[in-house]
Amino acid sequence: MVIKTVLKVEISCEKCKRMLLMAISGLQ
Repeated sequence: MVIKTVLKVEISCEKCKRMLLMAISGLQ
């Protein structure tokens, strides 16, 4: 249970990082 939630958080963080990178590059 705990491992699954951790994996989900890591995956969501990866998506957030990609979105943030795209937003930053878009602003530039």
